[in-house]
Amino acid sequence: MVKENRVSWFVKLFVAFHVIGITIWSLPNPRRPVMLGSVEPRGVDLLLYYNTKYLKDSPLRYYLLTTGVWQSWDMFAPNPSNTDIWGDAEVVYQDGSVERYAYPRMYEMPIIEKYLKERFRKFYERANDDGYRYMWPVFAQRIAYEMNRHPGNPPARVKLYRYKMVLDGPGKPMPEDYSRTLYYEHLVDQDALIRMKELW
Repeated sequence: MVKENRVSWFVKLFVAFHVIGITIWSLPNPRRPVMLGSVEPRGVDLLLYYNTKYLKDSPLRYYLLTTGVWQSWDMFAPNPSNTDIWGDAEVVYQDGSVERYAYPRMYEMPIIEKYLKERFRKFYERANDDGYRYMWPVFAQRIAYEMNRHPGNPPARVKLYRYKMVLDGPGKPMPEDYSRTLYYEHLVDQDALIRMKELW
């Protein structure tokens, strides 16, 4: 009975820790002038400032990010994203031929499929960002694996492209087109490609 009580308290503490940690992480950052120090934080901004500066930027950050239990509520934050980003890739085969890899894009999907594939959009938010460069080789290698469909002519290189449109806000003119940027070029690891094929 004593052992059962210890386990139940451990579980309660474990859950409470995660609820508090996720709450700290989910609170939005204060307004930009407050973060830059040009405006003194007051009221809610004071709470958000201390949360961002001292709690988010602590060992808790590394725990939440490495275990994958972090949350982000950008859509509801004080500064929702004003950038539309999507991506694709060019796959260059050993014989020099090129094929386009179309990464799933929410805009082109029917509603039901959007719900099923939302995780692809969320992943790409990170996979195209310069702060997540370490993901690029793995992402490109995975695309090479998916496009490895011509016997005797495997992918040799993968070029990752980002398409970006910055929206200025309501009542302002829409940009005419997306800017296109080659943000990473990957030389395909042929041994890893063979191993992946054997595993899957």
